[in-house]
Amino acid sequence: MTLDVAKNMTPNFHSELEEHFYAYLLNRGYPRDSILFEVRLGDRHRPDFAVTDLSRDQHIAFFEMKAQITPATQSRIFEQIKAYSEAAKAVGAPCYLVTPAKSPTFEEPFDFYYVDKDNNVQQLAKELFPSYPSLASNSAATKKSRSRRILSRRRIIFS
Repeated sequence: MTLDVAKNMTPNFHSELEEHFYAYLLNRGYPRDSILFEVRLGDRHRPDFAVTDLSRDQHIAFFEMKAQITPATQSRIFEQIKAYSEAAKAVGAPCYLVTPAKSPTFEEPFDFYYVDKDNNVQQLAKELFPSYPSLASNSAATKKSRSRRILSRRRIIFS
């Protein structure tokens, strides 16, 4: 998959929340050129942000922004992030739901959620929010593991 990086490098933010999250990623050391805005994920999804490993030309994380989660919107939002997470698995990348923090601090203004292995939406501890290098190395490890499984299956078939 070749990424169309050029058209997504200058974000046209839809909200202050998106603009603040973009700045947050930059402040956390994410390279400016690795942060893409509204990329296609699968056939039907378009999360607010994708982070790419430019050296491998692949997406390594997706982020969907929501200004708030209320009892009236929670079910719809969680179903959306579950669908995004399922599509992100196909490219070997995690997907996170990002909201303004319930108890914001200057250093940590956001809450993060992910879909666990049992398909439940869980809040991510702030200290576990991944750094850019950890996402890039995890993506490389996932790709190697997938390649080894394919080679292993081929050996079994041709043995």
